[in-house]
Amino acid sequence: MRFLKHFPKDDDDSYIIYELYSFDNFFRLLLKNKLDHEEAIDFMISSCSFSALVFQERIHNKNI
Repeated sequence: MRFLKHFPKDDDDSYIIYELYSFDNFFRLLLKNKLDHEEAIDFMISSCSFSALVFQERIHNKNI
């Protein structure tokens, strides 16, 4: 998954996902790289830093 090197990281080495557009793009890229829906969201939850808006809109409300 070479695309990961293009995403910014914060100080604790988590990918920064602070806007809905970034979330959607990151998720789609994971799906294109042969992860299924559940694997993609698991990867994002364990490897990303989310803003409150992204967490509320995409994860808590299950809009993915």
